[in-house]
Amino acid sequence: MNVDFKIGNHIKSIRVAKNISQAELCNDICSVATLVRIEANKQSPSFELVIALLNRMGVSIDSIIARTNYSNSSFYYALKDSLITANDGAHWHKLSTQLQLINDELYQSLPIIEQQFIDIMRINAVKFVDKDFELAYSIAKNALAKTFNPGSFDFFSHEELRLINALLQFDHSPEHLVLTHKALEWAEKQPESVKDYPACMLLLTGLLITSYMQGDWQNAFHYASRGYKMAITKNGFKFVPNFLFAQGMSLYQLNTDLERARLDMKEALHFCYQYEMPELYDVLLQDIREFNIELEKDN
Repeated sequence: MNVDFKIGNHIKSIRVAKNISQAELCNDICSVATLVRIEANKQSPSFELVIALLNRMGVSIDSIIARTNYSNSSFYYALKDSLITANDGAHWHKLSTQLQLINDELYQSLPIIEQQFIDIMRINAVKFVDKDFELAYSIAKNALAKTFNPGSFDFFSHEELRLINALLQFDHSPEHLVLTHKALEWAEKQPESVKDYPACMLLLTGLLITSYMQGDWQNAFHYASRGYKMAITKNGFKFVPNFLFAQGMSLYQLNTDLERARLDMKEALHFCYQYEMPELYDVLLQDIREFNIELEKDN
């Protein structure tokens, strides 16, 4: 993501006021030639580069926004792409750092749908960086309450589907299971042209994990097989190994077609290795060890 407003002259004025040379400012950050172009407003720097330069000068992004006519909302929409990239790439610490740039004033000034988007990003940051599951659940619950009518299941927004999935992650209560089933049923009935397949796969993942944790292997296999078919046909690349592994684990626990069960789990591990998913690879391998499964066994 590039910052597209004229920030260069502001960076230069701060640098000069602090008596910092161009070489000192850009050392190990960018080339002097790049900084020269930025300060002349001939190059739009990336958001990450702006933050690095400002951090070195001890200046916050808020002070830069205050110096320009660049509105808070414009800053947010410029930042949003970077948040999505960090989230999709599972760069949780980077996501957490970028979210800190969104203060309460900016958050409250945005439409509710954008507030919910930020809440979804915050849930992931709190879950994976802070490990504060109680706070993550609270964020999800409050965010969903902004728009969702508990008595109506005739429409679910893009954000509501993801918040419902988040609630199930932290609370496997019957209430959240029913809500997740209702949301998935609605999402799968939508016309092909507008169907939110990523949300469907997220909801299936939530139901799968709940069944998996409860040892309900019949339902776990049901959700895993549905999810796997959807993932391989609807560009659900990142969902493939989880669904495939759970499909194999369910077959193994049900003592049904053990050869296929081992093959599914081995293929899931190979997928993680081939496409560089080391964290997921370790999680799946840990499950294999916990259940004392020998993948190379023939019968």
